[in-house]
Amino acid sequence: MKTDVVPTDLLAHADLLLWAVEGLRPEGPAAPRPATVEELDELARRTGIAESWPGKSLKALRDRFALLLPEIRAAERTRLFEADPVCPINETAYIRRDKGAILADLIGFYTAFGHRPKTDTGEKPDHLLIEIEFVAVLLALLARAIAAEETDNAAVTARALSSFSRDHLGDWIGPFCARLALTAEGTPFADTSRLLEAAWISLVDRLDLAPPERPADPFPRDEEGTPYECGLCREDEPSPEC
Repeated sequence: MKTDVVPTDLLAHADLLLWAVEGLRPEGPAAPRPATVEELDELARRTGIAESWPGKSLKALRDRFALLLPEIRAAERTRLFEADPVCPINETAYIRRDKGAILADLIGFYTAFGHRPKTDTGEKPDHLLIEIEFVAVLLALLARAIAAEETDNAAVTARALSSFSRDHLGDWIGPFCARLALTAEGTPFADTSRLLEAAWISLVDRLDLAPPERPADPFPRDEEGTPYECGLCREDEPSPEC
């Protein structure tokens, strides 16, 4: 993974990822960090998405969310992500591995770098927003280490970012964005999926992050008692314990 990058560019990538998912939050979009078109243009330029997402396009997306009535936005978010969701927003809905092992590994990452996700919303460690926030934390730590010329700290953080991309967020963010674009077409949520995908691809290209070791399912299967939760079953070798 590349570490010869400008620290302020790393911070811009962190801001863009956080900005991109504001509309997906249960409480609604927060006050965006960049406020003006000029600031959004600078953010797009630093992250390399200026051609596809200039400042005016970013502001237009923010304005589309602002125009949604709160009850309409809440109903659409419930349809997409909650109860019987048409677009699950958790890693374990897309990745066919032992659910307990995935969650344990995520908690290990968060603990090692002092990331304490909010728990009052009931979100699990594999929730998209929590994983995005953790990547933003790693980018901030990497930027600080590079700026301070702390070579060892930069190397450790860079390896963690690469591993987290390979084993977690990078393994399912593409399928999630594809599903969100299809299931939310015509709404700001669909535009958010395209922005989030562009933001992630830009970061992967900038830092040369490790690709996933296995392809993720583009769509989760509708199952009751998925065998992957027990950690004992495989499709081709079912276990009697499941």
